[in-house]
Amino acid sequence: MIALAVVLAVLLLLALLRIGVAAEYGPEGLKVSARVGPLSIRVIPRKEKQFTGKKAEKAAAKKAMRMRKRALKKQEKKEKKAREAKQGAEKPATIEAARTAMKAVKKALGRLRRRLLIKRLIIRFTSAGGDPMDTAVRYGQSVAVINAVKPVLVRSLRIRRCDLRSFADFQAESPVVYINAAISIAVWEVLYVAIALLPLRTAFQAKAPRR
Repeated sequence: MIALAVVLAVLLLLALLRIGVAAEYGPEGLKVSARVGPLSIRVIPRKEKQFTGKKAEKAAAKKAMRMRKRALKKQEKKEKKAREAKQGAEKPATIEAARTAMKAVKKALGRLRRRLLIKRLIIRFTSAGGDPMDTAVRYGQSVAVINAVKPVLVRSLRIRRCDLRSFADFQAESPVVYINAAISIAVWEVLYVAIALLPLRTAFQAKAPRR
């Protein structure tokens, strides 16, 4: 009984664990990190290890092997898609199967919309350019877009912090975009969304009648 209770407690903790992604884009480039509970793992840019001598040769050989494996997997995926496309042409999906798939996707997207938490969505757009008139026009357009989009986002999604702003810089030579966003979802919520997609597995398995 104690072992069973421990297993159930661990499963419960895993189900409640939140996973997510944080991304930042600006003049310095793109930065992406994955979060698993309190842990943060940098994804982009990757941290390259520096080696010298024989270690450098081994690292280069491993990198070349990884590149070959990636190329081989890419070729296999391409061939698999070609076979599936050929099979799909021989066994076209029925209208009923397509409807079932659309319902499943719509249901999953609805669940995802309600369960996905956007911790922050920060967008800064700075209008700039050589012509002050063009800069002013772009600034006005960006403000209009923000005023139209922000209420829709707040109503449709679970956003804890939504901060969209536009600025005008009449001295800069080019516009600047800065984006900082973070999303998270619990493991059990991922499973909840995935369950809605189960009908996709059988939607297109029905064979078309042969003539």
